[in-house]
Amino acid sequence: MITRRALILGLLTCGCARVHARPQGGCLQPGVTAQAFLSSVDRVYSLSGEAEIIPTSGNQLLDRALTRALATLSRDFEVIPAFAYYDDRNDGAGGNARAIPAVHSGLHRADGTVLDGTVLFGKNLLRHCLARPQYPDAAIVAIAAHEFGHILQFKRGIALRMGGNTTMIELHADFLSGYFAGLRKLRTPDYPAAVFGAVAASLGGGDHGTPHQRGSAVEAGFLAAARDKLALSQAVEQGIRHVRRG
Repeated sequence: MITRRALILGLLTCGCARVHARPQGGCLQPGVTAQAFLSSVDRVYSLSGEAEIIPTSGNQLLDRALTRALATLSRDFEVIPAFAYYDDRNDGAGGNARAIPAVHSGLHRADGTVLDGTVLFGKNLLRHCLARPQYPDAAIVAIAAHEFGHILQFKRGIALRMGGNTTMIELHADFLSGYFAGLRKLRTPDYPAAVFGAVAASLGGGDHGTPHQRGSAVEAGFLAAARDKLALSQAVEQGIRHVRRG
């Protein structure tokens, strides 16, 4: 069982990463390309110790709120990835976030606990989220939830069950993001869960699926939590069935 302390420390013992890499598209960085991508990280700022501190976005209030959200994500998805910001200027006009099933040598737990991969959140993408007129914090968490969904997929070998179909894998991560939004809505009735679907739909296209597919996957995941109250393992299977139906 993952304790709250382990969750927080697992998230906080990584640093702010600056990446210089050729455009690679997408947010899923599986298999052999993961180490190649991580080798392009030329600088890692490692912060650890105090539970309320995470690698800085430059906004202290955001950092504190995101710390709590990431700890909740880890608990709900039963994963402990490293989390870092990176320079995503070469990852598309709107920026990017990435999930990687490997951990850079500079991102580690002080107690030696093995981490479940890495979530990288682009600083350019962060700026775009913060410029949203409504609920920018929920938009950031929505994207983080999608990437944490990929980490869960890595840990449970879900990509293999989908035959490596990238679109299905991405839509399953959207389903898991919606599931997290549903859990948040159950705990906090006024939580702006609708933002999760709007963000996914706005970023639709390519291997991630159409805006309609992405929004539908988030909605299905939301209902799995908020209406059906499925446990995590049940939601994972429900998500697989959802994306297989197309």
